[in-house]
Amino acid sequence: MPIDRLSGMTQAQRDRLAFVELRLRFVGEIRRQDLITRFDIQAAAATRDIAQYKELAPRNMEYDPKGKVYVRAPWFRPLFDFSAGRVLVWLSQGYGDAEPAPWKGAVPTEGTSLTSHIDLELVPVWEALHQLIRALNQQGESAAGALLARMPNQADTTRALAYRLYTLCERKGWAEEARAYNELVTAWSAVEQAAGEAGVVGSQAQWEM
Repeated sequence: MPIDRLSGMTQAQRDRLAFVELRLRFVGEIRRQDLITRFDIQAAAATRDIAQYKELAPRNMEYDPKGKVYVRAPWFRPLFDFSAGRVLVWLSQGYGDAEPAPWKGAVPTEGTSLTSHIDLELVPVWEALHQLIRALNQQGESAAGALLARMPNQADTTRALAYRLYTLCERKGWAEEARAYNELVTAWSAVEQAAGEAGVVGSQAQWEM
């Protein structure tokens, strides 16, 4: 059993495998360089980690020879149980990407993340939402609309998540974060109009993360 094998590994090994899974599940890909950079290990060690994860969960990843990267497989099933709050902290700040374990408060921001109010299944929309915010802030409604046109199946969920995060940030008193989400919510009608003018380019955007 994969869980039994994980329990027999060192904490460092489990942390690296958990990182592989986070990258696959929420970013969609993992490269050796990601492990090398994150854990300051040699290329050979990174190769072993990826091979070990693939051995434990052979149906979770596929190799893309063109991009020379391992990508999430359609039949992915997680080995590790990460909470929504922890994943959101990892996506936004880079903390908490090791094996799930009770937090000890070493990093103050972990204890104040946006939370248990957010369904973990919404996390893949997290990056889409922030891509839209960046496009709106940097290039305006037309650019945000063109981006939205590439993700028609996620539009309603993305808007709902933006509003929910705005509300939570307001309650927490996080003015800067609240303003970013509010700007997108306020401009949503104009962004949707721009998306309609741009047309649907594809059913799913490919995010550069």
